Amino acid sequence: MKKILIVEDDTSISKELKNLLDNAGYNGVILKDFEKSYAEIKRENPDLILLDINIPKLNGEMLLQKIRKESNVPKFKKIVRINNSNNNEKLI
Repeated sequence: MKKILIVEDDTSISKELKNLLDNAGYNGVILKDFEKSYAEIKRENPDLILLDINIPKLNGEMLLQKIRKESNVPKFKKIVRINNSNNNEKLI
């Protein structure tokens, strides 16, 4: 079963994502400790990460750069970031 790590500080969103993933046959795991988010990601060793850019303690874009630089998480050709506050999309 593929593990998908959810990095989202809004608990209602993270719980809903976990339910959707679990019901679709994936192992949805919610990151709980934002102060140690990179260590948690390494410990969980997920197949995919759903990353909120606006997370507490660490800027999500900085965390994404660190993940890409230091881990074996697959690198994607493009990632679409959707900013919920103004519905802008940005390719990273």
